[in-house]
Amino acid sequence: MKAKLFSALVLTGLALVAQQSFAAPDGTITFKGIVLDTTCTINGGGTAADFTVTLPQVNKTQLSTAGAIAGKTPFVLQLTNCPTFATKVHAFFEGVSVTNGRLNNSATNGAANVQIQLLKTDGTNQINVNDNAQSYDYANPSSGNATLTYNAQYYANGAAAGAGQVTATATYTLIYE
Repeated sequence: MKAKLFSALVLTGLALVAQQSFAAPDGTITFKGIVLDTTCTINGGGTAADFTVTLPQVNKTQLSTAGAIAGKTPFVLQLTNCPTFATKVHAFFEGVSVTNGRLNNSATNGAANVQIQLLKTDGTNQINVNDNAQSYDYANPSSGNATLTYNAQYYANGAAAGAGQVTATATYTLIYE
């Protein structure tokens, strides 16, 4: 019995090897890229790469229904000393705690049902945090400088907001093209 099983396994293995050895390639893929020595110097909000965006205080009545928004606040990533070969740059946003592309409130005993929603330059279209298909606003850094402008706002998630602190954190990565 063992000899028959072993023979069957050997024949199956030989058949697989034989199939692969007769396959001819259908095409060639060439991969190209650039390894940068330096990237842009980032001044977020006019200070450094790590910074805080302070949204205005709002009354919870402004966030009394699911999907309500309030406190839209612009923020910028000011880029200097950029590599001049790049013609486009954008930020890709990620967060540790995200639901539906919005940043969850991580404040201890914070405001219930409140998220932070990031918006594109137009102040209307949401940036879906952590989504590889998030849409981008591009800037042209080929002169060595560029400015990326975004907005953040409170978002009532699922129900009326409760009162309390709101804290959310996102990281960003600059993508050059």
